[in-house]
Amino acid sequence: DRYYVNISVIGSYQLELMDLLGRLLYSGSMEVQLGNGGVKELSKSHLPSGPYFLRVTNKKDGQQYTVKLLMAE
Repeated sequence: DRYYVNISVIGSYQLELMDLLGRLLYSGSMEVQLGNGGVKELSKSHLPSGPYFLRVTNKKDGQQYTVKLLMAE
């Protein structure tokens, strides 16, 4: 099982996946360049069903976006 992060703005990003208690479950980076599509594939096989938060931080300017995700089996 997988999910995908799609970013359309060129740049370097930090990705952090957290549970509702704020525990960090995944941390990684993503480079979006012209022509690479800006898609990052992540595995959800180790995550139980439920709500999570994905925080995306632009490494250049520090701007953050947080999205609530609902993982389902």
